[in-house]
Amino acid sequence: MKGIHKEKSQISKVGVSMLGTMKKIVTNIPRFEFIQTDAVSNRMKPRTLKISLRDGNELISSE
Repeated sequence: MKGIHKEKSQISKVGVSMLGTMKKIVTNIPRFEFIQTDAVSNRMKPRTLKISLRDGNELISSE
């Protein structure tokens, strides 16, 4: 397969986006909300996320 037909047949994982924009954490219990941007199907597989807070490369929360 070539070009657009190959692209349509590829299997990938669903997309995820963070809702809102948080530039500064001001509470001890921050709340983050995410939304799945694609439906799971034969061509779109589920995704598992590991989320943590970092300062540059330094881990500052649990994962």
